[in-house]
Amino acid sequence: MSRRVTVFSATTATGTELWLTDGTTAGTYQLKELNPTAGGSGNPANFTDLGNGRMIFTANNGSNGNELWATNGTTAGTTMVRDIRVGGSSSDPGTIVSLGNGLAVFEAYDGSAYSLYVTDGIGVAQLKAMNTTAGVSLGGGLALLSTSNQLWVSNGTAAGTYAIANLNFNTPEFVALGNGKAMFEAYDSTRGYELWISDGTALGTRLVKDIYAGSGSSNITGLTYVGNGKVIFGAADGTGTTGKEVWISDGTEAGTVLLKDVRVGSNGSSPQDFTPLGNGKIVFFADDGFTGNELWVTDGTTAGTHLLYDIQPGSSGSGYYNGTGMTALGDGRAVFQAWTSTNGYEAWITDGTTAGTYMISGNNTGTVGNFHAIGNGRFIFEQGDGTHGNELWISDGTATGTHLLKDIYDQPNSYYGSNPGNFSSFTTFPNTTTDFDGDGVSNVLLRNDNGMLAIWTVSFGDLIGGGSPGTVGNEWSIRDVADFNGDGRDDILWQHTNGTVLVWNMNGTTVAGGGTVAQLGAEWTFRAAADFTGEGVADMVWQHANGTVVMWKMDGTAVIGGGGVGVLGADWTFRAAADFNGDGKADMLWQNSAGALVLWQMDGTQITGGGTVAALGADWHLRATGDFNGDMRADMLLQNDAGLVVIWFMNGAQIVGSGTLGAIGPEWSIKGTGDYNADGRSDILLQNANGMVYDWLMNGAQIVGGGAIGAVDPSWHVIA
Repeated sequence: MSRRVTVFSATTATGTELWLTDGTTAGTYQLKELNPTAGGSGNPANFTDLGNGRMIFTANNGSNGNELWATNGTTAGTTMVRDIRVGGSSSDPGTIVSLGNGLAVFEAYDGSAYSLYVTDGIGVAQLKAMNTTAGVSLGGGLALLSTSNQLWVSNGTAAGTYAIANLNFNTPEFVALGNGKAMFEAYDSTRGYELWISDGTALGTRLVKDIYAGSGSSNITGLTYVGNGKVIFGAADGTGTTGKEVWISDGTEAGTVLLKDVRVGSNGSSPQDFTPLGNGKIVFFADDGFTGNELWVTDGTTAGTHLLYDIQPGSSGSGYYNGTGMTALGDGRAVFQAWTSTNGYEAWITDGTTAGTYMISGNNTGTVGNFHAIGNGRFIFEQGDGTHGNELWISDGTATGTHLLKDIYDQPNSYYGSNPGNFSSFTTFPNTTTDFDGDGVSNVLLRNDNGMLAIWTVSFGDLIGGGSPGTVGNEWSIRDVADFNGDGRDDILWQHTNGTVLVWNMNGTTVAGGGTVAQLGAEWTFRAAADFTGEGVADMVWQHANGTVVMWKMDGTAVIGGGGVGVLGADWTFRAAADFNGDGKADMLWQNSAGALVLWQMDGTQITGGGTVAALGADWHLRATGDFNGDMRADMLLQNDAGLVVIWFMNGAQIVGSGTLGAIGPEWSIKGTGDYNADGRSDILLQNANGMVYDWLMNGAQIVGGGAIGAVDPSWHVIA
């Protein structure tokens, strides 16, 4: 099962290398020594999430220079993608822009020219000879890119990469609006550097407003999307009445206005680090000429823009400086660094109210910064405490919840520290099921008639190992396989004939823990185990004989929440739980007696959307779900009575494509899906009547590899 992890750079005696954390001390470790040469450092940087279970980045292994690398969160799965500039010199990949579909475009130098390339984290293809300076994802598989004198668009193909406008760029700053458009600062000779907007077409690229009228430039900085198609930023209108102040724009000339003249007069307040809190408030730092550089808040209106907190009383300001940044935590709060004469530089929290703005702990004696949100209101950061050097810390925004996560560079004094940074989070193994060892490759689970279990370790269609975790009496049935404790390894869910529900926490072929969850009456039927909250831990779905559907929120063997989801009539049958809209939360698929497939899009116990997918004839059957094209959305695998196998590619409740794999004979049965080659795409597991187990390695609707894994006698049965 997938898990959310953060990769970062940290320094030890062997150099600056690649590290990983899941937010626990035990789960924080060096992922790989990228540069094994004596005194060398891999210097990983420019992390970019492809959204397919891979993170790409740049690094130097000491032999090939600074090149493009990728990781799936495992040591074995961390490799150089390609030595673009062959030999010891560097291609220095840059301007990396994820397209949101498992691909990214980037610029690199092959020794003769700069070019735009595309990658899926496995291979690289050259698109165009060009030298990009910045870029942004528009969504829908498109990137907007700048060169020094042109605006380009790319869909990751050579034919789909072309210039759409002749504009000059200095230090370009793009911000996506979430609607297929982006705003940015660009220059033309008539109006100087001003605010522009583009939807990736020539006709849809235009000046928003000449803020500094004439050929002068408004010096736009801090472009930040705040929702509803609006951006907030700093700009100067050149009138002499106001300096650089807070502006807001909805992408129209009329809707681009001065929001607040924070520092009345021509000097300007130089606003910086606009940070939306997600609750309608945006916090930022500005200097009103009286309190110094301090914390301000706005709700997007002039009346709602005001000084929030004078952290360092007087005119000197809080000592906040641009570059340390504010980081939104995703729960209506943000964390930032600020200075007071009493405590020096410390970490602070704000929720956009005066009462909710406070210093966290006051125990920093070194650097504090590099804040990075990891979910559930928690964040990791760099800090020194006088005993340790600048090391990795974690906090929930309270003093008691703030502590050293790991002393990475463990030295006897505080002069040494690992200086962790370049934090970037991603979801590993999004399509890996039945992964008991957490290596990103699905295993095969079997059970014989005597109750003995076997786990096969598979790699690219080959059986390379395995073992048995034990034998269990036939009064126990395996209900599902999922990760109930969030350790990145799938566990086994059992139920006894007396209703007892039991979890085995797995570590490879070993039962490493677990226990009883509950005991249910015969009126309750298990439906699914999946992560409906997006927290990296599988939950359980049960249905009562009266049709009531209930979700249990799990933490290991403990039911820590959940509740009723809905009530269905007897004419409805549960079919699958999978993430069909790519929001990181599993959805529920149901089918009624008329054949209609209906999707419930879920957020915990709440049905947030969905709809009817299609109606299936009586001769068609849903066999499994899986993400066969690696777009982070589950697809549907169907088969008709004639043996024809078809994939429906999904986006929520919409079928956005399909493909036919071919027909298989009645001696073949589809056993499930999993990722058997760690490429971020689901594959198909099959078994024939002779006991032979096969896998089809998939790329969309194409079978690109696989073969026989192994054979079992009729007393053995493939579970998953």
